[in-house]
Amino acid sequence: MHLTLVVNSIHSTLHAWCLVSTGVKSQTRRSLQIQMSAAATTNDAIRRAYVNLKAVRTNLPSGYVHEEGLFKMFNRALDELQQTGVDVSEWRMPYDAVGNTDATEFAARIDAILMYFTLQQQKTRIGFRN
Repeated sequence: MHLTLVVNSIHSTLHAWCLVSTGVKSQTRRSLQIQMSAAATTNDAIRRAYVNLKAVRTNLPSGYVHEEGLFKMFNRALDELQQTGVDVSEWRMPYDAVGNTDATEFAARIDAILMYFTLQQQKTRIGFRN
């Protein structure tokens, strides 16, 4: 996932540079710069959310989750994803679930989110290979 985001960002930057260097009008250049900036911000937010979710997943205790900090970190990661336009409502964990949530259920929610983004990054091939 990380490599794909970096490659996409590099590709966008090179494409915009080629357009700018070939004499694209300044209004179009400004529009491209804004689009590139928005894409970089979105990619950064997704990367940060991914890293935070992995950290929560790695640090889940066995049994029930009593650490409010894990819930806060989890929900902050979801907030970052929501700001990029992703509907995360089905994965939210209410703060009153602290102490009442089994670590396995918490882990399953995190795994679902990570899988969602993994599947979004994969390319599907249709047809025959040579």
